[in-house]
Amino acid sequence: MSDPAKDFWRLFCEQTCTAIVGFDRRGRIITWNGAAEATFGIKSKDMLGQKVGQILPEEHRETLGQVCQRAVQANAAGECRLRLQRKDTEAIELSVKVNPLCDKKGKVAGGVVWAEDITRLSKLERELAAAERLSSLGTLAGGVAHHFNNILGGVSTFVDYALSSDDPRAARRALQMTAQAAERAAKITKSLLAFAQKDEGSEDLADLTEVVLTFASLIEKSLVEKHIDPDFPYSTGAFEADLIV
Repeated sequence: MSDPAKDFWRLFCEQTCTAIVGFDRRGRIITWNGAAEATFGIKSKDMLGQKVGQILPEEHRETLGQVCQRAVQANAAGECRLRLQRKDTEAIELSVKVNPLCDKKGKVAGGVVWAEDITRLSKLERELAAAERLSSLGTLAGGVAHHFNNILGGVSTFVDYALSSDDPRAARRALQMTAQAAERAAKITKSLLAFAQKDEGSEDLADLTEVVLTFASLIEKSLVEKHIDPDFPYSTGAFEADLIV
């Protein structure tokens, strides 16, 4: 008379979509379900009694072998992700987990490999990452446009001042500030290129305060000559603007 519980678990193992491969303490395969046949493209009769590492191509056998060995010898679970190229089919990505199997006395009798096809999940993860990157690019574009607008506004003011000033030193200073603004724009462009190339470095774009203080240092002298006493945190001689990216 059959045991209903055993029959249930036999049906469960055969009909689940997760590949299940059981192995003994010597690493010999003793269980190979239908999902394993579909996943690895190998019939059960060809794998029973084989070493568990044989279920994967040679380049992945060492990785799986180490995880299985740790399960049997150290009673420790492990997992890894592998890319499997099957014959005449597209490559698939697998999430592989290995658990030790213990008998009623708690002694490790073998282990079980659970392999799940996560090809579609991995594709969705990559698509989500790309979507998030596009979203961050939109946010970055708005910030960059704001900073470029500030820089260009400063350049226009510096050039106008240089053209209208009768003081050669003041005109020279205005041109120097124009060159500094151009350098800041170049640094922002460089940081954008680094972002496009997935550079992990930290980047910090300057805010409007820097532009205001830069312009303030330029007009400070002319305001003083007109008996206007500005209260700026930096004097004309000491103030040096720089953009940290």
